[in-house]
Amino acid sequence: MVTTRGLLWAGVAGVVLFAVVFTVLSAIRAAYDPARHFVSILSLGEGGLAQVANFVLGGALIVCLGAGLARRWTSGTGARWVPRLVTAAGAALIGCGVFLPDPSLGYPPGTPDQLITPLTWHGAIHYLCATAIGLTLSAAVLLSIRRGIALADRPLIAISAGTVVAAVGGCVVVLLLGGGDPVQRVGLFERIGIYAGWAWLAAIGFLDLRDAR
Repeated sequence: MVTTRGLLWAGVAGVVLFAVVFTVLSAIRAAYDPARHFVSILSLGEGGLAQVANFVLGGALIVCLGAGLARRWTSGTGARWVPRLVTAAGAALIGCGVFLPDPSLGYPPGTPDQLITPLTWHGAIHYLCATAIGLTLSAAVLLSIRRGIALADRPLIAISAGTVVAAVGGCVVVLLLGGGDPVQRVGLFERIGIYAGWAWLAAIGFLDLRDAR
């Protein structure tokens, strides 16, 4: 049986691995613009299998994080729902790997230069899973703020409230300073949300690893 600390370490490793892999792929993929293109479409074209594997493995390890939190958070506000929401986010990330997205904004090269090409059935499921990740993690972060306040847990409040400020503030700054068509910066908006959410997941995992010693 996997220990609680093992589940938490697996989750933290999965969060870091996912972020590192898609960041590296974004930097080395020809004709790919990280500020303009979704992370999802790294699954398409030559070398796309690497991002597919990243989705599936990263999601499976985040499910482990949710399971570890479920063992640790046995009472209090959010004790049931925060671990469930983290687990659901991990499962949705797996779904993003299983169901390929549709091309967007001219990537892969040779595809229509529009926000999202007419949806296929698998593309629709992919983007539904991606939306589910954003919704579940947003709910988990907000519920964690409530938990932190109820338990007078200052580190949890700081981590969760800081995540909200970073995500919202980052997007506002991009809107105010970016100029031009915001659609051309959808990749940047998405990355702000991903990095903020993933930083929260890693921090929550480390916080519980510290407390589980």
